[in-house]
Amino acid sequence: RSSSHPSCGCNTNVSSMRAREDLGLTTMPERIGEFIARALEYLLALTLVVITLLVFANVVTRYVLMYSIIWSEEVARFAFIWLIFIGTAVAIKRKAHFQLSLFDLHEGSLAKRGTQALGMLAVLTLSIVLVSQGMTLVGSTMRQSSPNIGIPMGYAYAAIPLSGVLILVFLGLDLIGSLLRRRRVPGTGTGTSAPSTVKG
Repeated sequence: RSSSHPSCGCNTNVSSMRAREDLGLTTMPERIGEFIARALEYLLALTLVVITLLVFANVVTRYVLMYSIIWSEEVARFAFIWLIFIGTAVAIKRKAHFQLSLFDLHEGSLAKRGTQALGMLAVLTLSIVLVSQGMTLVGSTMRQSSPNIGIPMGYAYAAIPLSGVLILVFLGLDLIGSLLRRRRVPGTGTGTSAPSTVKG
């Protein structure tokens, strides 16, 4: 059984996922969610490399060649917006966001499940707000063009509703996978097992 600091459950989540894979207890929805998350992680890494190269090239040309790449700063800014919001969705999948444990609750207890359900409800509400308000923002900025590269500003802000959609997808796949796993392995949802009695 793996454990981590109570303020962050990311290590526990990753190790428990690997343990379930070793035991063959992962479900198809969980594997789909894991595939999407890994693909997005590679895309985010590539985006970070592009941002770094653009900023570095702009600094070199500005102070060495006395020439500024006008469009590089704008592209880097838009890429950073996408990096933040898509990374937020992946972090929710990995349970890598900061968590503060005020009480030491036993795993599988009613209070523990209640706080987890409350947290999931908060994330669900946030994702719905991101989708609804993000679509409104995208719609209102599609006719506005960026100053340097001339693309609609709505393309830059499209990362906001997409992030909400990804969060909803990850939550849905994890929920379905958890339900399927409990049906496959009875008793996994309680976190405890009934004590055995030995008759002498």
